[in-house]
Formats: sequence, structure tokens, C-alpha cells
Amino acid sequence: MSSERIEPIFAKSGEITGVWKGITLHSRIDPRREAERAVKEGIPEASEEIVVFGFGLGYHVEAILSHFPRSKVWVIEPDPSLFQATLELRDCNRLLTNPNVQIVLGTDETVLDQLIHSIEEIRFTIYRYRPSVELHSDFYKNVERRLHRVLSRRQVNLNTLARFGKLWVRNLSRNLNLLSRHGGIEFLKGRFSSFPAMVIAAGPSLDEILPHLGSLRDKFLLIAVDTSYLSCIRSHVEPDFVVVMDPQYWNTRHLDRAVQKSVRLVSEPSTHPTIFRKFPGKTLLAGSLFPLGRYLEEKIGKRATLGAGGSVATSAWDFARVLGCNPIVMAGLDLAFPNKRTHCKGSFFEERIFSLRTRIEPEETHFFRYLQDASPLLRPSNNGKPVLTDQRMLVYHDWFEIQGKLHRDTRTLTLSRDGLKIEGMELVSLEEVLNYPACRNTIDSILQIIDQEPPILPDQRIIEKGKQELLQGLSTLEEIAQEGIQLVQSMKRRLAQSEKIDIDQLNWIDEKILSHQYRDIAGFLLARTLMNLEQRNPTTMDQTLENSLRIYTDLLDSIRFHKKILTQDFPIKTDDSSGGSFTTL
Repeated sequence: MSSERIEPIFAKSGEITGVWKGITLHSRIDPRREAERAVKEGIPEASEEIVVFGFGLGYHVEAILSHFPRSKVWVIEPDPSLFQATLELRDCNRLLTNPNVQIVLGTDETVLDQLIHSIEEIRFTIYRYRPSVELHSDFYKNVERRLHRVLSRRQVNLNTLARFGKLWVRNLSRNLNLLSRHGGIEFLKGRFSSFPAMVIAAGPSLDEILPHLGSLRDKFLLIAVDTSYLSCIRSHVEPDFVVVMDPQYWNTRHLDRAVQKSVRLVSEPSTHPTIFRKFPGKTLLAGSLFPLGRYLEEKIGKRATLGAGGSVATSAWDFARVLGCNPIVMAGLDLAFPNKRTHCKGSFFEERIFSLRTRIEPEETHFFRYLQDASPLLRPSNNGKPVLTDQRMLVYHDWFEIQGKLHRDTRTLTLSRDGLKIEGMELVSLEEVLNYPACRNTIDSILQIIDQEPPILPDQRIIEKGKQELLQGLSTLEEIAQEGIQLVQSMKRRLAQSEKIDIDQLNWIDEKILSHQYRDIAGFLLARTLMNLEQRNPTTMDQTLENSLRIYTDLLDSIRFHKKILTQDFPIKTDDSSGGSFTTL
């Protein structure tokens, strides 16, 4: 029983309200109607999932469930005493047993971390219950700041999906044969338990580490990202693994004339096909992050996925964690532009910029453009001084902070003195890691066993059968999208003639799409459409119909693109029209 009590008050409507620590929790006139009005005004109609700040007496949560019956609702209530007092005052059993409601009690950072991680890829709306926000303003400011970072990451992900979605699908289709030729990373889980690993990224600070890489190889399992691999080879050190995750052709150029026979490739099925031709050694595939790949992998047996924080360095760190490595030392992970540099010396993209320079546009011009692309800003570095970073780097920064909290048993260190400060990632000196005990002989023994172990491979016929089933399913979804387009066009003609229309017919089409087995695969390429629709709320029936027409039309285009790609034989090209971009690590 709670030692504190809500001071009960009967509202004019007969409903009960109350006062808690001097704050009136709900209307003294009609708390239920007030909650319904506030929810209707405070939450957009298109909201799918809702994060609620504060439980109070639960009236507003009931109103949300009434107005958005299909939505998932997360309630963050920092005061367990108030929640207990509410249960003693009102019967909230229907709320507590509703499967769409999840209540997070208290201020435990670990619980909040798990909540924020669970809604990372969900389109959510924040509803602020005013009395609770007044009682716990600092707490909710911190929560809101973290949620806005999630929204920022989601926007970056949507932008990336809009830009590269078709390329990912095309690469997946080209790489289908790889699913039956290469094993997954799951059989490596825990193989290097408690061995130290060094993840080698390509930030400017790597220049200080490269001269010592030979000595560090004796003491660490070395995991390089694609952008740093050439620098390692030029330092006469071959990493044990190289992680490649980028779908673009230009990203494969990091490995030109650099690949050695014994390095092990860790990749994902949507990586550009050229990358798999470059590696003669063992290839290990992580599970696909995208609906098409996940669907095919369900046919052959799910594979372990690697964390996707927007940078290949995030996947490399997660690979080290899957291996069981502890600690994980990050080398060249700056997430910033110390001394206004983007990469370590000799990296492919730095050399490419030098090759693009002209008398009119010297390399400084290209570097300046890159630095200005994503709104540069100053943030604290590991040395306590401000360092130049940008919004892209903050997305990766937040990912590492969240993972550090979710995997507290995995100790992560950084050698980047001038890099962006990441909570939970301790700065360590080069001298200290050079004093680690040697373990190369044991590492090589484990690697030899891994290299000789035959992978468990699925039957290619299962993949082909899954592809044919998918093509048939996409054809039925294509018919539904066409039906939706025809219905909207008919409604628009009748609306123009001032005839009455039944909008429920569109809801029926939407239900058929949402319940379709392959909706996620077809909807994968609708990121740009959804971004555009989020920016404008329809105020007239004509605008509502126009939005529906845009969704059905773009869905139809996506379905036809998938069907075309899945039935087409692709020659592996050495060029790609997607262009190139580069990311500082």
C-alpha cells in the first residue's frame, strides 16, 4: 500500500478526480470529457503509436484507446507512488489488462533504454499529460530529448531508404545465389569469448595507430571496416575480418588491389555484388535487414543480424560483440572532424578527392562541401574540448550510447582522444593497449578451426520456390492496388459532381493491403511517399483522396519494380549509376 494518498474530489459530472502534491490531476467539472477533448486536439488523426507522458488517473489513456483503438500506447510514469494511489482510487483493471498498453514505471535508465530501443523504427506521437509534466519537468525534458534523437535517427533512416531502397532490392536479387553458397555469422557466436578485439574505423585518428598495428595484432582480434582495410594492408597488417555493408559500387573501391587471400569477409546480402567477387577467402553473411531478404531467409532458416546504426563501424562493433569479444577497443572511430579532416590519410575517399581537384576547385573546396552537407556543429570531445561534428555523426553517436546501455557487460574503449565523446565509451591510451598480453597464437588457432569448418548451406531449390511464391503473392497485391486506384479515381469524379461518396470503401482496400502477407516487401520502397504525406495533413475530402491515390500508385510501382527485378537475370557490372557518398567514421 502506498503511504501517500490522492486527495479525492468528486467532479460535477460525478466522476472522481483528485489533487496530488498540490496539482489537480483532472478537470473538476468533467474529467472524462476534458480528457477526450485534450486527446482529440493534442494527437493527430494519422497517429499510429503513442508515447504518453504520465498516467494520472488514467482518463486520458482511456480516451486515447477509445479514439485510436488499434494503436500501441506506451505510458511513462516516473512516480510509482502516484500510480499505486491511483489504483487505490479508481478501477483501472481494463487499462492494465489491455494488450495495447505498456506502462513504464519509475526512472530506471535501463528500463527507459529498453523502451526507446523498442520504438526505434516505429512512427510514434508524443502526448504530454500536463499535470505529470508539471510534477516531473526535468525528467520529461530528458525523455523528450532522447525521443527526439530517435525521431532524428528515423528521419535519417527514411532519407537513406528513399535514396538507396531500389539499390538494396536490386542487389538482393543479384545476390540470391549467395544465400546457398555462404554460411551465416551465427555459428561464430561466442567463439572469441573474453578475447580483446580492436575494431578499426577510418577516422583521422587512425593515422596515430597504424604505425603500431603490427604490435597490436599480437594482442587483439582485428576487425576492419571496408574504409580502413586498405590502410591496414599498406601498414603490412592484414585484419582477421573485414566488414562491408554498403550497397553502392563506389564503396567497393575501398578494396581495389588490396584484398588478401586469408581475410574473412563479413557482409550482408544487399551489399553490392562486386564485393563478393573481390574476396577469395571465407565469406560470412549476416541476416538481411530488409523485408525481401528476411522473407527469403525465413525459407532457409533465419540468420543472425548485425546492428545497423547507419555506419559500417556500428555493424563491426556488433560483430565483435556477437563473437563474444571483451573488451572492444575502437580505433579511428572519431565521429567528428578533428582539424577539419574527414578520413585517415591514404583512404580511398581522401585519395578520390585529391584526384577530383582542379585549379578552380582544389581539394579544400571538396572537403568544405562535405563538411557543410549535414549542418556541422560543435560538441564535446574525449579530450574535453569542442570538436566539429554533424547531424549524421550524432546519429551514430546515439546508437553507440544506446548499445552501451543495452549491453553493459561488454566493455567498449576508444583510442580517439580528439573524437566525439560517447557516454559509456571510455578513453584509453595507445600505451595502455600496447601493454595488453599477447594472444595471437590462440586467436590463429580458433581462426584455423573456423576456416576449416564447412558451412551449413540451404538447398537452392528452396530459395527458388520462395521466390516463385513471392511473385505470385505480389501479383495478388498488385490487383488490390489497382482496385484502390480505380476506386479513388471514381470517387474523385463523383466528388467533382457533388455526389455522395462512401469513404469506408477505401478502408476496406486498406484492410486488404495491411493484412496481405507481402505488404512489408512491397511497402519497403514507399519511404519518400510516407515522408511527403507526413508533412501535410489533409483538410478536405479531395486531399484525402489524393493522398490515398498517391499511396496506391506508389505501392503499385513498388510491386512492379520487385516483380521485374526478381524475374530478371543481372550481369555483374563494374560500374553503378547510383553515384557515391562517403561517411566519416
